[in-house]
Amino acid sequence: MASILIKPITVPAQILLLDDCTPAEKLTLAMYAANPEVAEWRVCRAVGIKHDGLRLLKQRLIHKGRLVQDCHRYLISVPGLVLKKDPEGSYFVAANKGSENGQKVAPPEHRDLAPNDSLVIPAEIVELKGVGASDKFLLTLYAAKPDAPNALALRVLGISESGLKKLKNRLIQNGLLVRDGAAHRIRVPGMVFIAKAEGSYFMAEKEAVKTGKIVALASVKSVSEIYREWENLVKSMKATGVNYSTLRFITDLTLKEIELETSTDDPLREQALASLRGIDTFYFAREFLFDHTPTQYHKQGVKLLANATKEQLESFREKAEGLMLAGTTPPKLLAFFKEQSPANDKQKM
Repeated sequence: MASILIKPITVPAQILLLDDCTPAEKLTLAMYAANPEVAEWRVCRAVGIKHDGLRLLKQRLIHKGRLVQDCHRYLISVPGLVLKKDPEGSYFVAANKGSENGQKVAPPEHRDLAPNDSLVIPAEIVELKGVGASDKFLLTLYAAKPDAPNALALRVLGISESGLKKLKNRLIQNGLLVRDGAAHRIRVPGMVFIAKAEGSYFMAEKEAVKTGKIVALASVKSVSEIYREWENLVKSMKATGVNYSTLRFITDLTLKEIELETSTDDPLREQALASLRGIDTFYFAREFLFDHTPTQYHKQGVKLLANATKEQLESFREKAEGLMLAGTTPPKLLAFFKEQSPANDKQKM
């Protein structure tokens, strides 16, 4: 089962058929098409590269004229796709549908290869670690059409026959693909096989349950698994200098995942929820400090927040949110922490 932090990615036909871009570049363009302000960690995780690699990849796309930096966002330059401005977040749509009624590039409702020849990469495949963009493209193709001919795979990937053979052999060696006569079956956690007379395919386990394709989930993630994933992700993101608003975002999603998708009988559930709520409050306080107070208060504020108790942080958040609703955020609010409690009562982050 894929983490709630990971979403499906649509690679529209206009990007998929570019003959001057690699699968990694196409996947990157698709993510910026869906959200020009997408967080770097999401792109790195999807493409299977580190931040240095993403920087070089974006430079190549800019040099090719496929990507343009516009302040804090990246706009794609692909024939047939146009930017649609939206107060909740701009995105690219197919030009032939018109800028007013265009279909948003991602995320889609449908699975597999859509009628317009776009490629929808399920979250379960996006989430695979140590797997490159070419591998994810091929796994997605075989998820949709296990009997897909080599000609279709070559068109989707834009590689040679020998390159396709090497790619399939690598996936087989890594246990992600199995030959089944003339077809290929994927082995991806969270994806299930749906047998149909008109054409079998794989789909996300959660979607299969919701649509009645299967009766129940084969497995449910434990609280410890979800919490460990969150810890590892936060650790890797902190190493690259991520901001606290992003940390709050993924912490909030993890809270929802535990609340909605874990058993109430899990002995670690309440402990994990309490811990994450406390950490989310700390992240809120840090974000508030840097976003709503003058620079001269930041150094003092960081020290005060680091020594604040759980109760102080919760009370600070309540007051800060009240001030934000009222449209006032005086820096004197930081004085709230000057009466510090004993060290053993401090909230550990």
